[in-house]
Amino acid sequence: MAIFYQAAVIILAGILIAGADSLRRSVKTRPDAPVAPGAAANAPALELDITLAQAVDLFNQGAAFIDARNKAEYEAGHVQGAFHLPLEAFSGNAVPEALSAIDGNGPVVVYCAGGDCHASHDVVIKLQQLGANLGLGFRQCHVLKEGYPAWAAAGQPTATGPGPLEGGQ
Repeated sequence: MAIFYQAAVIILAGILIAGADSLRRSVKTRPDAPVAPGAAANAPALELDITLAQAVDLFNQGAAFIDARNKAEYEAGHVQGAFHLPLEAFSGNAVPEALSAIDGNGPVVVYCAGGDCHASHDVVIKLQQLGANLGLGFRQCHVLKEGYPAWAAAGQPTATGPGPLEGGQ
Protein backbone atom coordinates (compact mmCIF):
# COMPACT_ATOMS: atom_id res chain seq x y z
CA MET A 1 0.00 0.00 0.00
CA ALA A 2 2.91 2.38 0.75
CA ILE A 3 4.19 1.84 -2.79
CA PHE A 4 0.79 2.89 -4.14
CA TYR A 5 0.92 6.19 -2.18
CA GLN A 6 4.51 6.88 -3.29
CA ALA A 7 3.55 6.27 -6.93
CA ALA A 8 0.53 8.55 -6.60
CA VAL A 9 2.66 11.34 -5.07
CA ILE A 10 5.24 11.03 -7.87
CA ILE A 11 2.54 11.14 -10.55
CA LEU A 12 0.86 14.19 -8.97
CA ALA A 13 4.21 15.97 -8.65
CA GLY A 14 4.90 15.32 -12.32
CA ILE A 15 1.50 16.70 -13.31
CA LEU A 16 2.04 19.85 -11.22
CA ILE A 17 5.53 20.42 -12.64
CA ALA A 18 4.32 19.93 -16.22
CA GLY A 19 1.42 22.33 -15.63
CA ALA A 20 3.68 24.97 -14.13
CA ASP A 21 6.13 24.66 -17.03
CA SER A 22 3.30 24.96 -19.54
CA LEU A 23 2.01 28.08 -17.79
CA ARG A 24 5.52 29.59 -17.71
CA ARG A 25 5.94 29.00 -21.45
CA SER A 26 2.60 30.66 -22.23
CA VAL A 27 3.60 33.96 -20.60
CA LYS A 28 4.57 36.42 -23.33
CA THR A 29 6.65 38.73 -21.16
CA ARG A 30 9.78 37.81 -19.28
CA PRO A 31 8.92 36.77 -15.74
CA ASP A 32 11.81 38.87 -14.41
CA ALA A 33 11.04 41.91 -16.56
CA PRO A 34 10.60 45.23 -14.79
CA VAL A 35 7.24 46.36 -13.49
CA ALA A 36 6.12 49.91 -14.15
CA PRO A 37 6.27 52.25 -11.14
CA GLY A 38 3.02 52.28 -9.23
CA ALA A 39 1.88 49.02 -10.84
CA ALA A 40 0.82 46.13 -8.68
CA ALA A 41 3.45 43.47 -8.12
CA ASN A 42 1.29 40.95 -9.96
CA ALA A 43 0.67 43.28 -12.92
CA PRO A 44 2.02 42.22 -16.31
CA ALA A 45 5.73 42.93 -16.70
CA LEU A 46 6.98 45.47 -19.21
CA GLU A 47 8.15 44.08 -22.52
CA LEU A 48 11.93 44.12 -22.59
CA ASP A 49 12.46 44.13 -26.37
CA ILE A 50 10.93 47.02 -28.26
CA THR A 51 10.70 47.92 -31.93
CA LEU A 52 12.31 50.85 -33.69
CA ALA A 53 8.97 52.68 -33.74
CA GLN A 54 8.58 52.25 -29.98
CA ALA A 55 12.16 53.46 -29.42
CA VAL A 56 11.51 56.55 -31.55
CA ASP A 57 8.41 57.31 -29.46
CA LEU A 58 10.44 56.99 -26.25
CA PHE A 59 13.22 59.17 -27.71
CA ASN A 60 10.65 61.86 -28.54
CA GLN A 61 9.34 61.63 -24.96
CA GLY A 62 12.85 62.28 -23.58
CA ALA A 63 13.82 58.75 -22.51
CA ALA A 64 17.47 58.11 -21.76
CA PHE A 65 19.37 56.03 -24.33
CA ILE A 66 22.37 53.84 -23.54
CA ASP A 67 24.77 52.46 -26.14
CA ALA A 68 26.22 49.12 -25.02
CA ARG A 69 28.68 48.77 -27.93
CA ASN A 70 32.44 49.26 -27.72
CA LYS A 71 33.96 52.76 -27.70
CA ALA A 72 35.07 52.73 -31.35
CA GLU A 73 31.57 51.78 -32.54
CA TYR A 74 29.99 54.38 -30.24
CA GLU A 75 32.25 57.20 -31.44
CA ALA A 76 31.70 56.21 -35.09
CA GLY A 77 27.96 56.85 -34.61
CA HIS A 78 25.37 56.65 -31.84
CA VAL A 79 21.85 57.79 -31.01
CA GLN A 80 22.01 61.53 -30.33
CA GLY A 81 22.43 62.09 -26.60
CA ALA A 82 23.03 58.41 -25.82
CA PHE A 83 25.36 57.53 -22.97
CA HIS A 84 28.19 55.09 -23.69
CA LEU A 85 27.83 52.32 -21.14
CA PRO A 86 29.31 48.97 -22.23
CA LEU A 87 29.14 45.91 -20.01
CA GLU A 88 32.80 46.42 -19.00
CA ALA A 89 31.77 49.60 -17.15
CA PHE A 90 30.07 47.39 -14.55
CA SER A 91 33.12 45.26 -13.74
CA GLY A 92 33.76 44.44 -10.10
CA ASN A 93 30.42 45.81 -8.84
CA ALA A 94 31.41 49.30 -10.00
CA VAL A 95 28.67 51.90 -10.36
CA PRO A 96 29.40 53.62 -13.69
CA GLU A 97 29.63 57.42 -13.60
CA ALA A 98 26.99 57.72 -16.32
CA LEU A 99 24.32 56.40 -13.97
CA SER A 100 24.44 59.64 -11.98
CA ALA A 101 23.32 61.49 -15.12
CA ILE A 102 20.47 59.09 -16.00
CA ASP A 103 17.04 59.21 -14.37
CA GLY A 104 16.63 55.63 -13.21
CA ASN A 105 12.93 56.25 -12.53
CA GLY A 106 12.15 57.01 -16.16
CA PRO A 107 12.25 54.86 -19.27
CA VAL A 108 15.68 53.80 -20.51
CA VAL A 109 16.40 52.33 -23.94
CA VAL A 110 19.55 50.26 -24.31
CA TYR A 111 20.87 49.24 -27.71
CA CYS A 112 23.83 47.54 -29.31
CA ALA A 113 24.49 46.35 -32.86
CA GLY A 114 21.24 44.33 -33.01
CA GLY A 115 21.03 40.88 -34.55
CA ASP A 116 23.17 38.40 -32.62
CA CYS A 117 24.57 41.08 -30.30
CA HIS A 118 23.42 40.57 -26.72
CA ALA A 119 25.35 43.39 -25.07
CA SER A 120 22.21 45.48 -24.57
CA HIS A 121 20.43 42.66 -22.74
CA ASP A 122 23.48 42.13 -20.52
CA VAL A 123 23.63 45.85 -19.67
CA VAL A 124 19.91 45.87 -18.80
CA ILE A 125 20.48 42.99 -16.39
CA LYS A 126 23.30 44.95 -14.70
CA LEU A 127 21.17 48.11 -14.54
CA GLN A 128 18.31 46.23 -12.94
CA GLN A 129 20.63 44.55 -10.44
CA LEU A 130 22.16 47.88 -9.42
CA GLY A 131 18.75 49.48 -9.38
CA ALA A 132 17.40 46.84 -7.02
CA ASN A 133 20.47 46.64 -4.79
CA LEU A 134 21.14 50.38 -4.49
CA GLY A 135 17.65 51.81 -4.95
CA LEU A 136 18.55 53.48 -8.25
CA GLY A 137 15.41 52.46 -10.12
CA PHE A 138 16.00 51.16 -13.66
CA ARG A 139 12.75 49.21 -13.67
CA GLN A 140 11.66 50.63 -17.05
CA CYS A 141 14.53 49.37 -19.19
CA HIS A 142 13.95 48.37 -22.79
CA VAL A 143 16.15 46.93 -25.52
CA LEU A 144 15.99 48.23 -29.08
CA LYS A 145 15.93 44.84 -30.81
CA GLU A 146 17.15 46.08 -34.19
CA GLY A 147 20.02 48.03 -32.64
CA TYR A 148 21.84 51.11 -33.81
CA PRO A 149 22.04 50.06 -37.49
CA ALA A 150 18.24 50.21 -37.81
CA TRP A 151 18.10 53.56 -35.97
CA ALA A 152 20.65 55.12 -38.32
CA ALA A 153 19.11 53.53 -41.45
CA ALA A 154 15.73 55.04 -40.51
CA GLY A 155 17.28 58.53 -40.47
CA GLN A 156 16.75 59.06 -36.75
CA PRO A 157 18.96 61.60 -34.89
CA THR A 158 22.57 60.45 -34.55
CA ALA A 159 25.87 61.90 -33.45
CA THR A 160 29.54 60.94 -33.69
CA GLY A 161 32.47 61.34 -31.35
CA PRO A 162 32.39 61.45 -27.56
CA GLY A 163 29.19 61.28 -25.55
CA PRO A 164 27.37 63.75 -23.31
CA LEU A 165 29.61 63.13 -20.30
CA GLU A 166 32.69 63.83 -22.40
CA GLY A 167 31.48 67.08 -23.97
CA GLY A 168 29.85 65.51 -27.03
CA GLN A 169 26.29 64.60 -28.01
